Amino acid sequence: MTTISAIEHDLSLRIPALVSLWRGTKNSGGLTSKELKTAGSALLSLQRGLTGSRQLAGAGYMDDNALLGAYLLYYWPVSYMQTALAASSNPQAFFSLQHRPLRILDLGAGPGPASCALSDLLRHMIPDAAETEFTLADSSGKALALAAKLLQYKAAEGYSVKVYTHTVNLERGIEGVPGTDTFDIIVVSHALNELWQGDSDRIAKRCALLEKAAARLSPEGVLFLSEPALLETSRSLLAVRDMIVSRGFTVLSPCLADGQCPALAAGPNHTCHAEVQWRPAEPVASLAKEAGLDRESVKMSFIIAGKRTPDTETAAEPEKNRAGETVIARVVSDAMLNKSGRIRFLLCDGHTRFAFSAKNGDPAAVPEGFFALRRYDLIELTSPEIRGNGGNTAYGFGKDTKLHVVSRIGSN
Repeated sequence: MTTISAIEHDLSLRIPALVSLWRGTKNSGGLTSKELKTAGSALLSLQRGLTGSRQLAGAGYMDDNALLGAYLLYYWPVSYMQTALAASSNPQAFFSLQHRPLRILDLGAGPGPASCALSDLLRHMIPDAAETEFTLADSSGKALALAAKLLQYKAAEGYSVKVYTHTVNLERGIEGVPGTDTFDIIVVSHALNELWQGDSDRIAKRCALLEKAAARLSPEGVLFLSEPALLETSRSLLAVRDMIVSRGFTVLSPCLADGQCPALAAGPNHTCHAEVQWRPAEPVASLAKEAGLDRESVKMSFIIAGKRTPDTETAAEPEKNRAGETVIARVVSDAMLNKSGRIRFLLCDGHTRFAFSAKNGDPAAVPEGFFALRRYDLIELTSPEIRGNGGNTAYGFGKDTKLHVVSRIGSN
């Protein structure tokens, strides 16, 4: 139940509640032309403030009725999809969660898209988890009130949801989240990038916050971090990733090793994010059209991590450029056409980034699915052609090369 169609179905069941809460009535029908114009105008302001000038990031926009409404109708479904798709990249990370009820802490929860996505997804992943407790922390009491209503909206038969909310300024720590219970999942979605903006030590401060929170993570628990797929926010998340790995965490997805992130080492213009094609549901599609926004896919940077145990082994960096070898790697770029007329992708094996290319239209590469590769596909290459020179590893599609897509987000 981790296909994009299954996730879209669960989201569709929540859309009426979003519309009803936005209107403040029981009317959950489609938006009128006038409503689309009103919400579209607010959405454009919100989009410019979050992804353009970023002046709204961390500025308490959730307490503005118009901006919160635009978030509910547009960014809430998008964030829901991002969380569910990211979590589906490694379902095994959640199978060992032991608590009954499951306990989830959502820091910077806003109106709860990440928690709602996890609630729906875990119901499929862990069928015997009939009850889940959510502890939500955010600086906006207004957003938290909406989150509580959305989490408890038409809960599935036989499935119980309890919600506890706490108004907290995360820059002052998580002491405002009372209790001593441990959590199975701690999720921070689109919130880290809004903390300590402009501070030269913001990465260290964000990591310190996560370490304090992780003190309440169960031994088999999962730390789930997600950020917008912008260059700045993605690279900041990767820097956080490197720091928490150095302090005892192991990455469960999407990384294939726990060493220093190759994207950061590759240079300031390199980033790492997933992208899944998506035909958005209403009212997202109409609002995107009204505001002139491109919404044909879901993009996100994410890290799913767990506590490293004493017997966790860190894989040694493999030798490179051995003819006939098998390579396991993740696709971390779109297709690119180089000057010699070859199509290439960047791959990452957890230790380094390297190119994998084929001649445009290569009849051997077409049936193997080379030209249909997507960002974050996990692939296995057998007998790739060695094309790198010197210390630069690069592979080509040769006459004996075999390509297998091990997993694809949204298709598992």
